Amino acid sequence: MLDRAGERIGPIEKIYLVEETGRPEWALVKLGRLKSRTTLVPLTSAQAVKDGIKVGYEKPSSARRLRSIPTTSRPRRRSTRSTGTTASR
Repeated sequence: MLDRAGERIGPIEKIYLVEETGRPEWALVKLGRLKSRTTLVPLTSAQAVKDGIKVGYEKPSSARRLRSIPTTSRPRRRSTRSTGTTASR
């Protein structure tokens, strides 16, 4: 996954779909050199580009999460499901 500047955020671990529509809504992305941390990234502004998936957010630093992600709209267990697919970008 790439941030708005085209910098690599990390590999996508899972994609969560809206159960009612089957549309992708969130991506679970691994962060850091060891890929030991993850964060949820909304896919509402995502675009497929040559080098991966680009989103309208900045790459997180080690001390903060992606800027502009609302903390109150995390995926709800009853309305989303995981594709179980692992992506390398």
